[in-house]
Amino acid sequence: MTKNDEIIIYLNDIEEAINVFNPKILSDELNDYILKRCMFIPIKNKIDIIICGIEEKAQSNLKDSIHNHYKELVVKTKKIEQYNDIKRLILLILGVILIFISEMFEFVISELFLVAGWVVIWELVYDIIFERVRRNRDYFKYLQLSKANIKFK
Repeated sequence: MTKNDEIIIYLNDIEEAINVFNPKILSDELNDYILKRCMFIPIKNKIDIIICGIEEKAQSNLKDSIHNHYKELVVKTKKIEQYNDIKRLILLILGVILIFISEMFEFVISELFLVAGWVVIWELVYDIIFERVRRNRDYFKYLQLSKANIKFK
């Protein structure tokens, strides 16, 4: 493994790593730090998370919290993508219907339906091209982090 595959985290105590309201959830700051550090690690590579400064009795809980946090994000991202598939299908049907309706009318109403139909279809295409790519990248990063090797020093 290369040095780029490691994420090193220095903590003074466990409270820096966990959410104030729920000790089984990672803090937002730690989550943001981990995601920023793994941004340029290729998806096919394994990630080692090295945590320094945590006493032994808290290590197991922190390890479980990190893995569970990213497993939850994998599940949530997958559900969002399923809902978006349904949304995309509805947008496609709506866009086609609006375009067909535009053929029935003349003058301004025809143009309004035609433009509305193409706008709806553009939203569908935009979601597929840009948003889906981002969600897939996030999904694979979360999956990669949910399987990360966590070491303590």
